[in-house]
Amino acid sequence: MTTIACPSCQAAIEITKALEGQIQEQVLTAARQNHAAELAKVRAEATSTLERQLSAEREIIRQQSATDLKLNAAAWLLRPRIPPSA
Repeated sequence: MTTIACPSCQAAIEITKALEGQIQEQVLTAARQNHAAELAKVRAEATSTLERQLSAEREIIRQQSATDLKLNAAAWLLRPRIPPSA
């Protein structure tokens, strides 16, 4: 037989298989709920982190594109000009 200790007097109390099954189900249900909540929290944190990283990467690409555009414009303006043929 399985026994548990009384929280007040510490006396050993026998528990039946039926009661043991109910307790196990309650513990498993609570564990599943805690796991689901923790998983949702971790997913939300991961999503937030990835969104921040993506935003930062987009800004870097935007800045690189602007720099490339300025360099290309400067190169076009500084290109050697061939005078028209007469």
